[in-house]
Amino acid sequence: MRSPYQEIASDYDVGCGIDGLERSSRKITATCEREKPVLDSSTCKTRRHKTNVLEELNPTDFSLVREDVEAQLLNMTERRQRSMNEHYYRRRRIEVEQHFNRLKSEGNFVLPTLAEFRKLPVMQLVQGKVGTSNNSFAGDLKNSLLIAELIQGDLRKWMEPVVDALSSELGYPNWKSASTKKLSPVKRLTARFKCKRCDRVAKKYSNDGCLDFEGVCAHQCPHLSEKEAKQGSWRVEDFVKDEKAIRVISQALTLCGAREDDPSSADVVKSFGPRFKCLSCSAKIVMGFSCLVGHAHRHDEMKVELEAERDIFSINIFPILEGRSATLMNLSYRSKKQRELRVYGCRHCLPGGDIRPEISSYDTVPREGRDTARAATAFPSASEEAKRHKKIQFFSFDGLRSHAKNKHHIELLRDEDLFYQPPSHLSVRLFRS
Repeated sequence: MRSPYQEIASDYDVGCGIDGLERSSRKITATCEREKPVLDSSTCKTRRHKTNVLEELNPTDFSLVREDVEAQLLNMTERRQRSMNEHYYRRRRIEVEQHFNRLKSEGNFVLPTLAEFRKLPVMQLVQGKVGTSNNSFAGDLKNSLLIAELIQGDLRKWMEPVVDALSSELGYPNWKSASTKKLSPVKRLTARFKCKRCDRVAKKYSNDGCLDFEGVCAHQCPHLSEKEAKQGSWRVEDFVKDEKAIRVISQALTLCGAREDDPSSADVVKSFGPRFKCLSCSAKIVMGFSCLVGHAHRHDEMKVELEAERDIFSINIFPILEGRSATLMNLSYRSKKQRELRVYGCRHCLPGGDIRPEISSYDTVPREGRDTARAATAFPSASEEAKRHKKIQFFSFDGLRSHAKNKHHIELLRDEDLFYQPPSHLSVRLFRS
């Protein structure tokens, strides 16, 4: 049987280069750390001393250090066992984190933060199991129906006080209903919250600037240190309802004729498209429901009205592209090139009715027997379009941000604030999301 050092020498001969040297160096370090307690023991010290003075180690010499040797052997055994237990504990914690990320990606459950997930009874049982077995629990976590049912049960127990507290915050204490056609207060569109500690949201909720029930459960304050995040400091008492968001959502539901406890209310308001006009802005800013909640945080008390469908084309001659501002503000090379183009305009500076004449939906296509000359005047000629186009000032994206901040006092540019009209010679692919 070869010694560890013979194996190291063999690996180095096979590697025969920088990779082999690094591999051998790592093995030497590991071997030295593993054998250091043995080399420092009383037996080895006594043996080295006898070897140096050219004497043999006899039973009488060993009897003098026997008690020390037994104590050191016991200490080494206990230390190795603790090291193995710590290794298995770290491994199980990694497996629990991987299972948490798997459940999160599947999206079938509302999950708490990772720190809270570790506190669930079944997860504590998995993480705290001590033994010498090197078997992985990853397969059991993924495939065991029993563990899946236990996790679901623990999650339901964890959710109950959270749902009660948030329902009370929304003004529905002790809410109960036997009807399956009524949404729980925390699952309604009007269930919007803010964190009192940080007043920030995850990237997923950056457009809305507030959290729904799922976002509250998964929220983790970004200012926490790594140690505080691991310890877990999530508390339901840190969340309050977002008054501005709730007011504007209630207005939108009323305008659309939908009830907040109706399960189809979200589909109803989205089906109206970009018809919600902000009466609190001096310009004609018309947007869809997805932009409405985030826009409401600009005003102390935002008022909304529903524009007629036939007037939308004349107001929004440049369609709002959802997610455009977020795409332009990321750090990719492609976004940087898009930001440099002077093709972005400010909706707050658009003169009403000066860019294109209002066109009724009945005038867009000439009917048979109608005056073709009248139908032809529905759209401006090329020269008129070019003349009106000159009235619009275009910026680079960063220039538009400075313009909006200095002239309109808008700190964060949103999709409903900008429009762009790429020159005809540019590739359309450059402007895809």
